[in-house]
Amino acid sequence: MSAVDREHEIGAGHGRMSAADREHEIGAGHGRMSGIDETVDKTDETVDKTGETVDKTGETVDKIDGTVDKTAFRRAAGEFASGIVVATTSLDGVSHAMTATAFTAVSLEPLLILMCAEKIARFHDAVLAAGTWAISVLGEDAEKTAAWLATRGRPLEGQLDTIRHHAGPVTGAPILDDALAAMECRTTAVHDGGDHSIVVGEVVGVSEPRPGGGPLIHYASRYRRLRDS
Repeated sequence: MSAVDREHEIGAGHGRMSAADREHEIGAGHGRMSGIDETVDKTDETVDKTGETVDKTGETVDKIDGTVDKTAFRRAAGEFASGIVVATTSLDGVSHAMTATAFTAVSLEPLLILMCAEKIARFHDAVLAAGTWAISVLGEDAEKTAAWLATRGRPLEGQLDTIRHHAGPVTGAPILDDALAAMECRTTAVHDGGDHSIVVGEVVGVSEPRPGGGPLIHYASRYRRLRDS
């Protein structure tokens, strides 16, 4: 019976009754049924439901904390197709270079891009120390270049000897002659990214895109070429 119905029935049987008397009589005849008690009951239900939610959240956290298979992760991430760049820097007269797919434009005001450098790579410490670097966007005919500059343990000295390149006019970092486009950068921030560092750079120089030819693509752990449908 609703609170309104109960009040109507009591009023009909006993005449006008004060709010205190009605609450007393209802309490005596029917147990806890006052508006306050009903509110408390509903509050208790809410707490119980909240408790259930917490339990469910706990179950979710347990699932999140579970170990994810790294091979499965690499396969999943590999479904995201990306372009390929060569990141370069020059330190103490020595050229450093690496192939990368972890590159993106960040901002137009100011002009910012970022790349990720593996902490155990020689390039990592060199680019942080130099403070300036360049990005060369690889064309579809640059698969050998991409593979070579991704080879672990390759010699540092002369690693660019077989690749046509020139010093960037602003930073002096090597730029590949056959790149589709190139950007020179000055490091503005470095963020921790697990086993990589996220290096953010302000673009201080741009080479105009080379006409003709398409980009080299990395998809599902393979080099691919972009084809119009």
